[in-house]
Parts: sequence; C-alpha cells; structure tokens
Amino acid sequence: MSRLFRHKSVLIVIALLIIITGGMFYFTANPAIAEKDYQPPSMQLDDDEVAEIFSEEETETPVAPASTLEPPSIAVELSTTAQTFLHAGWLHFIRENSSDTDRGSNGMLENGAVLSANHFWECWLNLDESLQIQESICIQTNLDGSIIQVGVRSGSISWNSAMDEISTHDEQLPSYITDIDALLRRVATIGVELETETVTDQDGNSLIQFSYQGAEESSIPLEAYNLPVIRWDYIHQFDPETGMMVSYQEWVTFEDGSRRIIQQTIMQVFEILDSPSEEVEYYLSELEKRQ
Repeated sequence: MSRLFRHKSVLIVIALLIIITGGMFYFTANPAIAEKDYQPPSMQLDDDEVAEIFSEEETETPVAPASTLEPPSIAVELSTTAQTFLHAGWLHFIRENSSDTDRGSNGMLENGAVLSANHFWECWLNLDESLQIQESICIQTNLDGSIIQVGVRSGSISWNSAMDEISTHDEQLPSYITDIDALLRRVATIGVELETETVTDQDGNSLIQFSYQGAEESSIPLEAYNLPVIRWDYIHQFDPETGMMVSYQEWVTFEDGSRRIIQQTIMQVFEILDSPSEEVEYYLSELEKRQ
C-alpha cells in the first residue's frame, strides 16, 4: 500500500524497491510536489538515489558515519524469516498511506492531479528466482477507488498514466529488498540504535516493534505547523511469522511537548501469486501498445 511523494519535480525511474516505512519504490512519473513525505512505497527517486535506502519516505536527514552498532538479534531473525517467505512469482501488496491533514496539501502531479492525504498503493512485482524485479505495476488510488496514477515497467520501458509518457531506462530494475533489511540499512547509515519490544495489536496478535529517534539535525520546523518540531520518532511493526512489515508511523514532538502522528502506513495485503490480476495484464498491454 505504499505510495509516492517528493520535494522537487523530476522524471524518475519506475521500479519498486520495498523498504520500510514504505519500503521504497521508484515510480515513472513526475513526482508530487510536497513539503516532506516518507512512504516507500510512496516516495519517488532520481536515478542517483536508487541506491539510497530510506526516505522512503522520510525527512531529509544529514547522513552520519556508518554505525558500528550490532543490529538486534530479533531483527536478524526477522530478516531470515522474510527471505524464506519470498520466492519467484508475482509479489502483490497493498498499503494504505495516511498523512496529517493539518499539513495542508500533500502536493500535486504535473498533470494537475492533487495527492490526497489518504490513499492506497497497490503494487505487483514479477520476481525471478533471484528476486530480481522483471516487471512492476503500481496503482495509486484515492479511498473511493478512483485512480490517481498508474506506473508500469517491463524491461527497460516504462509508462506513467499521469503524464501518458513512455520512458526508456539504461538500468535494469532492482532486486527486491525486504522492509526489515531496508530498516537495518537505514539505521546503520544514520548511526542510530533500534529500540525493540514485543507489542500486541487490537486483534491480540504479537508483533515485533522497532523504533528509533531521528538525528538531532533533523529537528527542523515544518511550515505547516505553528510550533517548531524538536524531535522525530519512527516506529515500525513486523509480523514475526512472516518477517514482513505490517505498519509504520512517523511521530513529531513540538516545542511545547505535544506529539502527533504525521504519517502512517498500514500493510493490508502481502502475498506471492503465480499470476497477476486481469487489471495488471491490461496495463502491461497498454505499455506494449505505446512502444
């Protein structure tokens, strides 16, 4: 269910790399113009950023020297579990993304489509035996089901419905990266330690929760609010049975001590199927027609 946003408008690679808080992914389309967003699957990247691991959906934080901290053992176990779950086939997931409506506009695409605070990302990734992405189809919709944009890529060719443009790419699509591995890379890159605990969801299921605080330098004011933000906290919850992320939250603490969630992602579907839906086949045929 993850989805897309970004500060500046540039054409980008369509792909999808899933990382926490969105597992990240790349989408062919001019990115939305937004003051800040973190959603992997909800973030658009330039070619130079394909190797970057987060923000998927996160505040732009100065990169600290790589951390020498050892990852929690439970995180390593989750990584192994997640890799065991994955195999060749059509990886299908749906993420619901919600942003704080007080932030105002979440941006708009270059075709004038406004990005709502609440939306869904449904993605289909065709994985080979090595988990290399061969084809990717990502559909962003409003809560009422109306389509905001669709990104399709097969091989080196991609198409985005918002601009109705065909693009050719020199680089192949990336290999799939699990949310837990993306999280471990993220915290190692910025040099912070993960806090770990076992929590219970509303249905009584046990989840593994990881949290970390953003770097001090990231405590900058958000123009949408009257008070400066003095702290950022990121919370990720994982299913211990599959190793997959089930939710992500981004919290801010204001100068007066008040706190609120400004971004949330909830995984609704995560499965691997032998074949894609008819809708996916339709969009792949649309890409072929435009070549």
